[in-house]
Amino acid sequence: MSLGIRTMLLKAVLISFLGMTIQGCSSEEAPQGKKSKVSTEKSKGPQDAYQPNKFKLVKWTTDRSPGVPKVDFSLEPKSDTCTYTAKVNKFFKQLSNTALKRSTLSPQWSPIRILENDQPLQPNVAKEKFSGPDCIGASYSVGDTVFYSPTSEAVKADSLKLALDTSIPIETEDGPVYWLYGGVGYGFRLLKGKIGTDENVTLKMSVAYSGKLTRKPRIFIQKKGYTFEESGPGMLTLEIPLANVGGKFPVRIRTFNLSRINELSISSKNTTVYLVEPPKSK
Repeated sequence: MSLGIRTMLLKAVLISFLGMTIQGCSSEEAPQGKKSKVSTEKSKGPQDAYQPNKFKLVKWTTDRSPGVPKVDFSLEPKSDTCTYTAKVNKFFKQLSNTALKRSTLSPQWSPIRILENDQPLQPNVAKEKFSGPDCIGASYSVGDTVFYSPTSEAVKADSLKLALDTSIPIETEDGPVYWLYGGVGYGFRLLKGKIGTDENVTLKMSVAYSGKLTRKPRIFIQKKGYTFEESGPGMLTLEIPLANVGGKFPVRIRTFNLSRINELSISSKNTTVYLVEPPKSK
């Protein structure tokens, strides 16, 4: 076969192959496919994608127990009911069921406990439940007075004592509450996922405190310290920029007043993830 014929045949094969390639996948079609994927994600809404189960507060620890003054319990019958009362100081008064209700918080959030043989009576039971003749094993607090009913009439006064619930959080029917007792150091792990953006995110934490501010609390995240600033009556807040990466972040905090975590959130431009939601008024 002559060189000229071979050259013509080769050109014919190349033209045929290139035509099939251009028809099967043009250079314009591939970018259109990528654009349709992005628009589908945007159609789900303006929020960034994230996995809620990757945002948690875990492994709480404390370096001491809050001090609790001794209370004298009397089981001398004062009526035909199995209900008794004890007086407490002003520290407990601000944590009573009625004080929290006046503050538009849930009365169920009171951490005041009456222990009977080191076991708590059912706390935060409605006051109306104490009107009957039977012992109901429960307690309720009104101002500086704690109403309590032991589990039976055979209970002795020296088996009762006043305590604070130090669980973090305290789980209630109105949601969890995070009490921070003054002078106690707390540690926990912040489990943080990635919010669907490459930008830095902001950690916001606000703490509600009681009484005259003794000293601004400090928080340490990955050994770096930050100080809360006053943001309103009885409220302290800080905002910290964080890299938008997932992981476990060790956190330590110490307050010097009786305090409660009011809010803990991580936010991007479009999304806020609440680890502790601000309370709703009751």
